[in-house]
Amino acid sequence: MNTCNRMLSFLCFGFMIVSKIAHAHYPHDAHEFITLSPSYSTDNTVFTSQKQGASIRPHVALVSTTRGFTWEFNPVGMDNTSAFNSAAVSPNYATDNTVFMTTENDGVYRSVDGGISWSSVNQELPTRRLNSSSATVDNLGSVNFFVSGSTGGLYKTGDSGVTWETVLAADVIATAFAISPSFSSDGTILAGESTGLMHISIDGGASFTQITQLSGIGYITDIVFSPDYLSSGVIYTSTSVGLYRSNDFGATFTKIESLVADLIYTIAISPGYETDTTLFASSPTEIYKSTDAGISWNRVNIDIHFSPQSNIHFFDIQFSDNYITDQIVYLAAFEGVYLSSDGGNSWFQLDTRPPDLIMGVAVSPNFSQDGVLLASTYGSGLFVSRDAGNTWAVANTGVSNTYTYQVEIRMGTGPDPILVASQQNHTLISTDYGASWTRSKVTGALSKECI
Repeated sequence: MNTCNRMLSFLCFGFMIVSKIAHAHYPHDAHEFITLSPSYSTDNTVFTSQKQGASIRPHVALVSTTRGFTWEFNPVGMDNTSAFNSAAVSPNYATDNTVFMTTENDGVYRSVDGGISWSSVNQELPTRRLNSSSATVDNLGSVNFFVSGSTGGLYKTGDSGVTWETVLAADVIATAFAISPSFSSDGTILAGESTGLMHISIDGGASFTQITQLSGIGYITDIVFSPDYLSSGVIYTSTSVGLYRSNDFGATFTKIESLVADLIYTIAISPGYETDTTLFASSPTEIYKSTDAGISWNRVNIDIHFSPQSNIHFFDIQFSDNYITDQIVYLAAFEGVYLSSDGGNSWFQLDTRPPDLIMGVAVSPNFSQDGVLLASTYGSGLFVSRDAGNTWAVANTGVSNTYTYQVEIRMGTGPDPILVASQQNHTLISTDYGASWTRSKVTGALSKECI
C-alpha cells in the first residue's frame, strides 16, 4: 500500500509549495512506495518500482522474495507508459499470490502469481489516473481492493478487478485514504482532501460523512489506523501543517505539538503498537521515531546524500509484520530503498537495480598474472574480478555514491595494483583490490570559463 501519495503541491499557510521532482532518469526519480507482503516474516516478499536506466524506458514493477537483497523485473503483461505509484497486496497473499499496482495514467495492473506476470484490469474503472491503493477483507470474507483517482474518486473491486464500484464521488480528490484494520467488523474507510476535509464511511463505502473538524488545517498527506482501532479508536493523520491524532474513532483530532516539523509527509505505525507504542514519521528531509505513542520524538539518523533533483526525499515507511521481534522497517526514498533491522538505529541501502549499465572496464597491467578487472556501473557502484572475469564481487566499501564512471588500474611502488575510479567531483582509490576505497573530492579544478 502506498500510504504516502505523490504530492505535486502542498497547500501550506495559504501559500503553494511545489515539490520539484524531476523524472529524467535514475537516480533522479523516486522510489515512491515500498509494500510488504502481509506474511513478510515467512515469505520475505517486498514490492516497489523504479524507472529503468535508459530515459526512454518506462517505470517497472519490482518484486523481491529475499527481503529486498535481490529483485526481479518481470514485464510480462506490462504495457504501461507512466510511473507506478502504489502497490496493494492481498491479505490472503500466502494463498492467492495477488497484488495490484497503480499507475499515474495507465490504471491498475494485477498479478495473481506474485509478480511474475501481470494483466490490466481497467475495463470498468472510471479513470486510469490513479495515486494510491489498499486491500482488505470484507464481512463476507472476500478480498476488496481500493484505488483512488488523482483527479478524484475512490473505487472498489470485490472480484479482483473484473468490475469496479465508485464509493467516493469523482468530485472528491482523496489525497490520502486508509482502511480500518478491523474493516470486516466496522467497515471503516477514511479519506482526506487537500483542504484538510476528511470523509468517513462505516458501511464499507456505501456512504460517507464529512468530518469538518480538520477542515482548513492543511493538506492531508497520510492516514493510519492503530492496529487495535476497534477498541481504542486511535487514528493518526499527517498534514502539511503537522501531525494529528484522534482517540475517538475520528470524531475529533488533536495536534501533536511535540513533533515540531510542519509538513509531515508520511506516518507509519508498528503492528505491535498496542505494546510497543512505536511510530515513525517523515518530513521531506527528516525521519522521526516515537516509542511512546507520539508524546516525544527523536530524529532518526540516516546517511543519505540528498539529490538536488528533489526537495522531497522520504516517501514511504513500512514495518515488517513481525516488527516487535525482528525490528525490520523499510524506507522508500528519492535516493533509493533502505532497510533497518534494529528499529531505525542503522540503515542499509538495498540495490534495486541490477548492474546492467556498465560505464567502464579497466584491465590490470599484470592481467596475464593476476587476472584483475575493474568495472564501473551507473547505479550499482564498482565490481572487481580476480579471475579474468569468470566471477565478480561487489566492491563498494567506502563508496557512498554508487554512480561511477571512468576506471583505471595502474601499478604503484608495491606489488599490488592501484585501482582508480571517478565520480562527479570525486575520485576513488583502492590499494587492496577494491576491498576498500578512499573517496576524495576534486578541488581547485579549472572552471569551464577557463578551459
